[in-house]
Amino acid sequence: MPDSTASKLRGLLESEVLPRVRGGQSSIAELRSAPSPSATSYAAQVVTVRLTDGATLRMFLKDFGSSRLFKEDASGRRARELHVYRDLLRDAELGVPAYYGAVWNEERERFWIVIELVDGVPVADCEFGSWPAGTAWLARMQGLYAREPDRFERSPLLIRHDADFFGSRSERALWSAGRISARATRRLRRILSGYDDFVALMADQPSTFVHGSYRPENVLIEDPSEPSRVCVVDWELAAIGSPLYDLARLCDGFRGARLDWLLDSYGREAGAQGVPVPDLERMVEALDCFSLHRVVKAISHALEKGRTRRQVSDWLDYGETVRARLP
Repeated sequence: MPDSTASKLRGLLESEVLPRVRGGQSSIAELRSAPSPSATSYAAQVVTVRLTDGATLRMFLKDFGSSRLFKEDASGRRARELHVYRDLLRDAELGVPAYYGAVWNEERERFWIVIELVDGVPVADCEFGSWPAGTAWLARMQGLYAREPDRFERSPLLIRHDADFFGSRSERALWSAGRISARATRRLRRILSGYDDFVALMADQPSTFVHGSYRPENVLIEDPSEPSRVCVVDWELAAIGSPLYDLARLCDGFRGARLDWLLDSYGREAGAQGVPVPDLERMVEALDCFSLHRVVKAISHALEKGRTRRQVSDWLDYGETVRARLP
């Protein structure tokens, strides 16, 4: 880490983090950082702080200054993630990483968030027995919204999953497919048959707080052998929308007994949290609609993200499979 960066980070830790975490009773004896192996789009550092009282703190620094991958609305994404950690979920007791502080300088394009480093395993890398903990966690988060809707509804930064949000992707996807091949366009048009009805169904759902990118890679299990803490990260696409949006993302690709297990885990916890759950047939139809939207969204960004024809074809294959299950 360059000296100027280390100095800025030390200042943040001494002015904001240590007073909050240690009550101002200790100071920094040594500060070390190393690139995080879990970094994907943005650079990230694992920061290790040895204190004068002998304690050691480990933190995660996410640097939004630039991204290695295409990011639509990059400024909105970083502001939204800071907002979720600092304002919306800071005292929510949901197991999300604790917020420690931020360096936010628009002029210098320096945007850092410092949060708790959680030594968790992405549920994507866990045995299936750990996955139901992820659907149950969703119901607990949605229970918070049910009890305190104003906490989220007042936010000007959260995306709104309305009809325009879902419908606007189809035209962009067709434009993108048209630049890949005529065959891709024909296949996508068949997939989009009746899509307006699916948009209406997705938009006409009860509202809740939505993570927005509830991929298995973003759901960490602290102890897979006994998943007591579920820790969810990457809140750039947080929104107000359907309770089934995130559920569809985590359940995507599962059918039969495993899907039943995931939905049962969600339903039991939702009932305990006072979150209404539709009957199974309506729920599965809505989940398929959200999976189809995910295909449309992926194709709409295919060019910006440098996707190959083979990758787009794979998305279309999956879209055809999902569309065949819908009316």
